[in-house]
Amino acid sequence: MVRACESVKEVLRTPDDRFKYLKGFPYKPKYFVTHLFCETGVSIRMAYVDEGTRDARETLLLTHGEPAWSYLNRKLIPPLIARGFR
Repeated sequence: MVRACESVKEVLRTPDDRFKYLKGFPYKPKYFVTHLFCETGVSIRMAYVDEGTRDARETLLLTHGEPAWSYLNRKLIPPLIARGFR
């Protein structure tokens, strides 16, 4: 666990091919890279799911805790999109 006052020294990442045929998760990953809270030379690549239309009435942010990931939200996303959310 990293406390708020500690900087990230090393990042381990699951290889992308492990998610290629993930059952029940049809969403293509998108990423952003941040250096926030990292030591010099270290970065964190964060994945996110962006579904629905850009003209949706509202954009929702579904979060999860550690060590969970967005796979937990896979059954929530379709009904939210059907109701006009992004």
